[in-house]
Amino acid sequence: GHDPTQSLPASPKNVPQASSSQKNHPLAQEFCTNEITTSHYTPSNFLVKNLWQQFQRAANVYFLVIGCLQLDVFFPGLSPTHWSTTIGPLLIVLAINAAKE
Repeated sequence: GHDPTQSLPASPKNVPQASSSQKNHPLAQEFCTNEITTSHYTPSNFLVKNLWQQFQRAANVYFLVIGCLQLDVFFPGLSPTHWSTTIGPLLIVLAINAAKE
């Protein structure tokens, strides 16, 4: 026989549908959807949120500041090395951490 403790799989036949009178009811248009989003990122906010989180770490901020000082735009001749020796590894670390997310 049928075990009543087992639930039926969701199929179009056993998913409740609103009747046409419910869909056209004036109050039915005032409510938001019942959709739940559990993801931390969306495609539109991934870059901003990820960079914000990564620059909460002091080491990432430190390497960004040192890389900016080495740009020779702000302080010509300040750095004996090229800016890419600091910014390059920082970008690699940021990319790896973003890929892990």
